[in-house]
Amino acid sequence: ALSDESTRRVSSLLSISNDLESIGDLIYQMSKDLEKFFEGDIILNSEQKDGMNTILNAIDDAFTVMNENLNTDYSQVQIDMAYEKEAIINKTKKKLTLLFKSVCFY
Repeated sequence: ALSDESTRRVSSLLSISNDLESIGDLIYQMSKDLEKFFEGDIILNSEQKDGMNTILNAIDDAFTVMNENLNTDYSQVQIDMAYEKEAIINKTKKKLTLLFKSVCFY
């Protein structure tokens, strides 16, 4: 049996693990599509390129927050900032889905 605090910690670590897996899946799909771009199979307009930069920056920011939270005492974790970064990634992903619909992005 785990204490309440240990249960919260395990739950938080599982959530972080899930988020990292989701980010990994997203980056993998982006890398496959960017490979098509570099091979000349698809052409990106400036709005699509800007969107790619936006989501990559958002992912980098999310990793920074996750790393800070993992290296912080559990009672000092800034979960609101992590949720904010996740919301930005999700919003940008939805926007990119529309922008890249014609090239089967995401």
